[in-house]
Amino acid sequence: MGNDMFGGLMKGLSSVLPQDDPNIKKFTAQSKINDLKEEETGIYAELGKKVMEEEPGKYPGFEERLRAVRMELSEAESGAKKADMEAKEAEKVKEAETAKRTCPGCGTINEEGVKFCSECGTEIGQGLTCPGCGAALSPGTKFCGSCGAKVGV
Repeated sequence: MGNDMFGGLMKGLSSVLPQDDPNIKKFTAQSKINDLKEEETGIYAELGKKVMEEEPGKYPGFEERLRAVRMELSEAESGAKKADMEAKEAEKVKEAETAKRTCPGCGTINEEGVKFCSECGTEIGQGLTCPGCGAALSPGTKFCGSCGAKVGV
């Protein structure tokens, strides 16, 4: 993917660079060769897929290799999905840990283990509630969304 990005950038730059430069000519020619090889591979893949669909059983070795690749692909996709879910869960845990250190009064993220906000002195670990109606409030809230009362520290 990084190579594709670099190649795309170079293709874009090559249009503004001197076309008579031998290195630009070389790059342009190699880029054209790579594009044509990629197109050729795509055509072969399309042709092979069509033949396999129209004549099942004619190429058992290829069919077996294809089944094996599909099985590995399925396992890899399951692994990627699991890793994605684990990453999301880890992010939720991290956010929860940060929330425990976030001042309910001013929203400052404090150091681990402090009991009072280093910015405004509000007790940490206690949820901020509206003094008027008792509704739960988010850190940094200045006015209650339920009753409109001013929330001051």
